[in-house]
Amino acid sequence: MKTSPVSRLFAKSLSVASLLFLQTVVTEGANVLVDFGSDATTTESPTNGLSWNNITSAVDGAVIDAVDANTGAGTGIGVAITSRFNGINTNGTLVSTVYPVEATRDSFYGNTATFNGIEVPNAQVTITGLQPGGLYAISLYASRTATDNRETQYVLTGDSSSTVFLDVASNDDNFAFVPSMGGDASNSIVIDVTPGPNNTNGSGFFYLGALQINSVDSIPEPSASLLVVVGVGMMTMIRRRC
Repeated sequence: MKTSPVSRLFAKSLSVASLLFLQTVVTEGANVLVDFGSDATTTESPTNGLSWNNITSAVDGAVIDAVDANTGAGTGIGVAITSRFNGINTNGTLVSTVYPVEATRDSFYGNTATFNGIEVPNAQVTITGLQPGGLYAISLYASRTATDNRETQYVLTGDSSSTVFLDVASNDDNFAFVPSMGGDASNSIVIDVTPGPNNTNGSGFFYLGALQINSVDSIPEPSASLLVVVGVGMMTMIRRRC
């Protein structure tokens, strides 16, 4: 069944508003933002009132005690590259409305065909230090200016398993999202990153540019505040279409 332009517009506005809501209204528990990319374009803290963590090595980068986006305090959560990417892409979008340009313009990439002398068909990121029994919402973002399909597959494994996809080609505001997952027996979530089944790039490029981790228990029920954000997003996008 085909969706109408208005339906598609509403769905996109809702997804953007939901992510902005997660970034700004969490008042308890973890709200962690991680920028994967070049050390020349790290996301400074604060940016738009939020504190960021940066990982600038695609081979063995790590954040041991990630700071909370809202408070700047340590969370005890760690994020590490546990299976390397190939390198760093610096050709992402400059006009995203969901994350700062420093986070969207660069990303880590891997590849199934030889590029720069190596093949990296699967990269892996591991989140550690999660609360026993805690549940977390995970958002994954990347952007690369391109005209082919560069769908990236993210397989998250914690107390359960979830597979999500994102075509990062010329992506501005879309992201992959897992609404609720707990850690495994070691209080960790492992993210395996590979090309998605719809990826048509000859080198099989795949990407990760930003990661957001939110304690589900700290996310309020949808309220008038969220509806206002959705409404503003709708009005903004409708004006752009006119």
